[in-house]
Amino acid sequence: MRTVQPKPKAKNRFEVKVPEPYKFIKTLGQGRFGSVHEVSKTPSDEHFAMKILPFTSESDFGKNKHEISKLSKNQHRNVVGFVEAIEGDNALFVVLELCSHSLHDELCENQKLDGKMDVVRVYRVMRDVLDGIAFLHSRGEIYGDLKGSNVLIGKDGIAKLGDFGGVVGTGTMKTSNSAECGTMQFWAPEFFKLAGKTGKTGSSIGSFAGDMWAFGQLLLEMLTSRSWIVGESSVEIEKSVLGFDIGEICSKEGIVGEVQILLSLLLSKTPSQRVSSIELVRTNRLQRRADIRSIHETEELSLAQFHRGKS
Repeated sequence: MRTVQPKPKAKNRFEVKVPEPYKFIKTLGQGRFGSVHEVSKTPSDEHFAMKILPFTSESDFGKNKHEISKLSKNQHRNVVGFVEAIEGDNALFVVLELCSHSLHDELCENQKLDGKMDVVRVYRVMRDVLDGIAFLHSRGEIYGDLKGSNVLIGKDGIAKLGDFGGVVGTGTMKTSNSAECGTMQFWAPEFFKLAGKTGKTGSSIGSFAGDMWAFGQLLLEMLTSRSWIVGESSVEIEKSVLGFDIGEICSKEGIVGEVQILLSLLLSKTPSQRVSSIELVRTNRLQRRADIRSIHETEELSLAQFHRGKS
């Protein structure tokens, strides 16, 4: 990690100061812990994403360096590419592969159009996500915050895991190990029970099985174009998760056969009964689905056709 002095204050009030040799292009997004911007590098004019992680304390600095360490050590086809990290006076600048959009963006666009995502596209994306998760799990790492906004789509159409702030290592594949994890809407049922018993919050609970629950929720959301965990407050979200019934949802949505079995294995309320990422890769279920081809390249396959095995 190199250290730089900050550039002079930007003349344009909408421009973000970034370290040389990078040049600010535009802001891509902002969150609680930082912001992401498109930048170009001189003189090559290559474009990258730059994540700016401010810090005001040693604790903040340590958390930011943790994310950088996990990203730099976990390079894989389905993990967003790490380029370099630059240390400023009060922020870390993380340079990453520039992706075109997030899976969340894609889901929102489909919902606006009141249509379901093409089923071939669903399985190709989720195959990529699974490969990324399985790679981390094989290295003893829990991802900890799987959701649509953390799945980035590269310009080549390949889905990649981004935002490694919640990734932690356990050194083992035991599903009982806990570690940091994030968004409550994607919490597995056991996390709420553990939080109630120990007083821990989302920043201190996570597991391999929890990653697979979140993976199942994301797959279900892509297949049905809606989120099944709803609520404005933590109490409402907990009630929604604990009342979740995948059998009832499959019946309502007309999901049958192997797809229903897969969702049931991912969304079991018993952690030990959930299929692991390694086993799911080994059985090749998502790969088979991703290799489906329609008669015509432009023809979209409906979910109903897929469930009845007509595609």
